[in-house]
Amino acid sequence: MHKMDMSWSGRLFLITILLSGLGQTFVLAAPKSDTKEEEVPPWMKNADKAGNSTYLVPKDAKVDRIAGQVVVEPPTEYVARQVFELKKRQDDLEKELKEVKVELEDLRAQCVSQQQNSDEKVP
Repeated sequence: MHKMDMSWSGRLFLITILLSGLGQTFVLAAPKSDTKEEEVPPWMKNADKAGNSTYLVPKDAKVDRIAGQVVVEPPTEYVARQVFELKKRQDDLEKELKEVKVELEDLRAQCVSQQQNSDEKVP
């Protein structure tokens, strides 16, 4: 009997093919198992469907209830919205940092001038 040896590149290719097929059927909402009590991770939230079954979805995901069904925004929209919001927050923080640096320089200049004035007054 001959064993089939698969190279690392062959394994990587096989995994890539399998994952690319899974990517098309990826769903953000996953049914929560009622058989065992699990804590909800901090990045997830419960979304009720028709009041009797619960789904876990990302905390900031947009969830709509249409005709008794839970509709979660597609993963690409969720990620794009999160990146956009993070970029906006980063820009706001950088602007605030620049303002704080200017204020710090002003305070340093005031401290230096006060020290010079107090040194001139001491005989």
